[in-house]
Amino acid sequence: MKPGDYPLRSSQSRAAARRVVKDRQAGKRWITLIDDLSDDVEEPRFTPWIEGADGNFGRVAAIPKGMSVE
Repeated sequence: MKPGDYPLRSSQSRAAARRVVKDRQAGKRWITLIDDLSDDVEEPRFTPWIEGADGNFGRVAAIPKGMSVE
């Protein structure tokens, strides 16, 4: 079933849309590259997710020097 098979904004269309997104994300890798080389970062910042040619997703996180991944 597709979201367009149901009335706009109905619970059924929203459920179908969530299923479409879930199916698209299945089997994909979501990779975050941690960059702690910046001295001007006071709190963690993230770039938007970008889909690569291989279908996986990646982003860069800039964190303050000395901050751990945890």
